[in-house]
Amino acid sequence: MRSFRALDLPLHILVNNAGVMACPAGHTAEGWETQFGTNHLGHFLLTDLLMDKLESSAPSRVVVLSSAAHQTGRIDFDNLKSERSYMAWLAYGRSKIANIYHARELNRRYHDRGVTAVSVHPGVILTQLYRNTVFRFVTPVLKPLTKTVPQGAATSVWAALAPEVATEAVAGKYLADCNVEKPVALALDDEIAAKLWDFSVEAIKEGAEQAQE
Repeated sequence: MRSFRALDLPLHILVNNAGVMACPAGHTAEGWETQFGTNHLGHFLLTDLLMDKLESSAPSRVVVLSSAAHQTGRIDFDNLKSERSYMAWLAYGRSKIANIYHARELNRRYHDRGVTAVSVHPGVILTQLYRNTVFRFVTPVLKPLTKTVPQGAATSVWAALAPEVATEAVAGKYLADCNVEKPVALALDDEIAAKLWDFSVEAIKEGAEQAQE
């Protein structure tokens, strides 16, 4: 992030793609469950640190990679550090529904300022993301049902570049196969999205304070 700022270039497109999937129980340095901390809070922090560049470069876009796995996601605000329980796939789903909430709330707050945000399901692509799952053992069987890397990147590229994505009909939405797709009803709850935003703001402040100690 510092190296990018040193270039003094505009920022028109930010794609939040880095993530982990169904990994063993663990925690980030700040104490958050690994998948929630990496897949959501990491993206939230990076976006927050670059919002001034995105605004000054408007029109600009933020593309947040989610997944169809969001369908199993539930935001339990009292267990985001997995103090009570941990199930790898449910934690992954939680991080992916958090991605949808992030994009919806980000778009609600900043679309009028020229920053469009959307979330994306890229499809099933057998990359190293699956290294912690049983799917790594059955790749030949699953291959006919999956996308290639270029196919999987297509919706993200469309989300980042297509003019129609900045319109009211698409902005803030969940996208798949280069189209708007309806996520599960819970993912459309804007009260949870707003609450998660406020929670995330406090979480990254807490992390910054820990780093200074």
